[in-house]
Amino acid sequence: MRSTGRRSLSIGLLVAVGALLVCVAPAGAATIPIKGGEVDWGIKESFRNYIKGAAAGEIEVSEGAVEAADGTFRFPVGAGSYDTKTHLTEVEATGTVHFTGHAGALEMTFSDPRVVLSAESGALFADVHSKSLAPGGAEDFPDVEFATLDTSGVAPVFGAESVRLDAIPTTLTAAGAEAFAGFYSAGAALDPLGVTAAFEPTPPPVEEPKEEPKKPVEEPRKPVDGAPSTSVPSPEEPAVAPAAPRKPVGLRGVRKLSATGVATVARLTCPRGGATCTVTAPRILGVKIAGKRYALGVMAPKKIGAGKSSTVRVHVSKAAREALGAKRRLIKVSIALHANGQTAKQLVKVKIAGRH
Repeated sequence: MRSTGRRSLSIGLLVAVGALLVCVAPAGAATIPIKGGEVDWGIKESFRNYIKGAAAGEIEVSEGAVEAADGTFRFPVGAGSYDTKTHLTEVEATGTVHFTGHAGALEMTFSDPRVVLSAESGALFADVHSKSLAPGGAEDFPDVEFATLDTSGVAPVFGAESVRLDAIPTTLTAAGAEAFAGFYSAGAALDPLGVTAAFEPTPPPVEEPKEEPKKPVEEPRKPVDGAPSTSVPSPEEPAVAPAAPRKPVGLRGVRKLSATGVATVARLTCPRGGATCTVTAPRILGVKIAGKRYALGVMAPKKIGAGKSSTVRVHVSKAAREALGAKRRLIKVSIALHANGQTAKQLVKVKIAGRH
């Protein structure tokens, strides 16, 4: 059972972040943009040591990522947002770390980490390209949910327009283990992570320029009847129908909330032999519990590689969990997968249950 001190720290984080945002947010703003910051992470120290030791390999950084003196990496944050309803913070960083070893037989590229944080938990997504020592080619894992985060015991440090969280525990997911080419199993502890989010101050109102009236566009003259055509018809080739994305699948049974209020509600699969799938899902889910309406956070990947799978999870705040108690609640999430010019949409219906 989580201690009272850790719960108090989580609630205090929300209160403190909210107080900071009063100074930088427009009144009534639903989301607050993030203008910069950094993500500091070493991925896994034992893997770095293996690359530079037994694998006789190299570690290269590019596209904005830098390697610190202690061997960890810093990725600059280019965008992000803080949601005032769900208290979810999302930062999108850029940069690439490329690992090679055993004369090129081992290869792994880790790019553009995206971090989603709540007061008690979170997730790290990244584009991963990996090749293991086993026979076979390299594989791509776009925007894979690589690690889960535990922010329940992390104290924030505040600047004038920024917030910093250090030493966030991270754990490898099942999807992350596959992207890591099987070097570590799901549940393995990864390096602690640090995040700085710099918030955008409220800009002064800007008067939008008036549009100039558009001139009418003269249509091309039509050919005279009977005139010979100059166009040459091209022979038609038989079209090969691209693979259609599968509909999102809601998980069966009652999904019990974790100690940090997270439940997996749906599984997504991108078809093989086609393009990378993009995912559309709401960031906020309104649910009424015990007569009161609460906003749940939705954590979903933005992309899924061809032939790969991922999941959609919801985060239930402490207040909503207390209202739910040991009861069950049906939630509905509209999720869509887009690939090869086609869309598969599904209203996923799942029951969640509290832990009391």
